[in-house]
Amino acid sequence: MKYIRKRYEIRGLGVERLLEGLQKSGIVLYDVQRIRAHCVRFSVAAGQSDQAEAYASDHGFACKELPNTGLMRAVRQIKKRWILFPMVGLAAAALVFSLQFVWQIQIDGAGIYSGEVQQYLKEEHIRPGISKRKIDLRSISDGLLYRLPRIAWATAEIQGISLRISVIPGIPAPDLSASIGGRPCDIVAACDGIIQRIDVYAGTAAVKPGDTVKRGQVLIRGRERGAGDESDHAVPARGQALAHTWLHAQAAVSAAETLSIPTGRTAAQKCLRTPWHTYSMDVEPEYLTCDTEVSVLPIGGVWIPLWLERKTYTEVALERYRRPLTDLQAESGLAAMQKIYSLCDSKDEIIDKTINFSMIEGETVIADAYAELLTEIGRAVPQTLN
Repeated sequence: MKYIRKRYEIRGLGVERLLEGLQKSGIVLYDVQRIRAHCVRFSVAAGQSDQAEAYASDHGFACKELPNTGLMRAVRQIKKRWILFPMVGLAAAALVFSLQFVWQIQIDGAGIYSGEVQQYLKEEHIRPGISKRKIDLRSISDGLLYRLPRIAWATAEIQGISLRISVIPGIPAPDLSASIGGRPCDIVAACDGIIQRIDVYAGTAAVKPGDTVKRGQVLIRGRERGAGDESDHAVPARGQALAHTWLHAQAAVSAAETLSIPTGRTAAQKCLRTPWHTYSMDVEPEYLTCDTEVSVLPIGGVWIPLWLERKTYTEVALERYRRPLTDLQAESGLAAMQKIYSLCDSKDEIIDKTINFSMIEGETVIADAYAELLTEIGRAVPQTLN
């Protein structure tokens, strides 16, 4: 109890003798201060306060207890507000209980597979609010790898109140054998073209360099004549057929562009968000058109699901203007060529390319891109035996 103290102010003649007498009586004095000639202040341990008061009264000194400070003041304040203890206990219990659940699900790196990952989680009944004990992280990783064979790796981990799923997309290996599981097959043209070179590893060539072929036409037949046997036998055709092919892609760009010009008026809005409710502390401005900037501050860190969201609204006026023709042609031509590149394989060789431009009613510029490729057009298909 020596850390819990009471403070007194003593008045009277000979206060020095009083202080000396208190110390001889075994009372320890703290923070002794002389206020005036016959007035001093000091603190004593709460356990010795009654003894100090009685000693001062017996020797004819005026003893006045001063307002509590330090730990004693805190103890008395706590006694007055005892209801805070059960409230703090309940809040701590609620916090500990909420930390046993996942309140946020993050999916990183999934790209085009994000929808399939979300669908898998939905089928497994994994959603915000699920208990952490019901989540099998290894099962999630294995399930995603089984469901999405086009991804290279998937991991799941729990960070605070969040379930984080990271996906690494993979690139499927090309089929170099051009056969179907060793079964008899033919190699046919995947598109129209002019044969540049044909290499046959198994089967019989059905075309020669310089021939024009149509899509679906047989390039290498899955038939071979056996040694010492004049009859043909069905085999899985294998080979490579390089051909000149042509691609066409089109891109349209609007000749008019809408600009948003700030009017100078801005407004701010703050919201407190939880997974269950959003409380707005400001009214959203009634701007007809505006740019919005949002920043989110996690008040509770990664453990407590509470965020402060700040929105800044900037009122803008919309204005349309006509773009320069050179810019329109450059943008539409680039978009058309990007479509061409997206249709090409990494092994394709672009021999020649051209771009033609046209305008429709002065409102839209259209770019038509044409490319001549040297590419592999052979594809294996099951052989039909008559």
